[in-house]
Amino acid sequence: LWGCRHLQWRDCLPVFGAFLAIALAVNGYSTHPTLAVVLGIVYVVVIGLHFVLGVRARRALDFGRGEIVGALFAFINQQVFNGDHRTRFTLFVPAPGRPDHIVPWYRYRGGGSDPISEAQRSRARYCRGEGETGKAWAEAGRKVLVSTFPVFSTKQEFQTFYIDKMKVRPDAVRDLSDYMVEVQAIFSYGFVGSNHRTLGVMSLDLQAPLSETDVGYSFPSPDGTPQIE
Repeated sequence: LWGCRHLQWRDCLPVFGAFLAIALAVNGYSTHPTLAVVLGIVYVVVIGLHFVLGVRARRALDFGRGEIVGALFAFINQQVFNGDHRTRFTLFVPAPGRPDHIVPWYRYRGGGSDPISEAQRSRARYCRGEGETGKAWAEAGRKVLVSTFPVFSTKQEFQTFYIDKMKVRPDAVRDLSDYMVEVQAIFSYGFVGSNHRTLGVMSLDLQAPLSETDVGYSFPSPDGTPQIE
């Protein structure tokens, strides 16, 4: 996933140019061997340095964005859920090279690591319309989707429910983490840009029972008292 995040197809162009320069240097080696070798080495070093610096710059930019998104998720968790440790926020985006799937890009969980590392540990992936996250992708820009789930006694029970009821592919269900077994509610919303292109899906996993009231949704706080939002 690291390569998918920070490498782009145009990065191949300098590499191709380096191979072309090497070919030209080899071709001119018979007439000017020393000059051909020196120029070839210099060109390869410059191209290699350009490649490394480009990737590092993208990594730094991606990390900065992740920190901003993580801070936003932490703020929402503090303001809306009083810093509840049973929440997990994830921003899904279309997968690089596989735009028919969305995958975690940034993820925040109280006490977890940085948003990129949290997301990279996940093997979750959804097609459009598949599961709650896929449904939010299919209905991006329309409304927030809220779903509740029963308490699962085993992971097998959880997997059967997701395959039969949530219509998620078996191979995708098998890659879902143990964390999801204890999730009892999911809030999800798909964001769209000015050109109506889906930018991503924000998903909130809540490991607590959720019930709907006349004024909103209620779930017990960690100490057992009701909390209404």
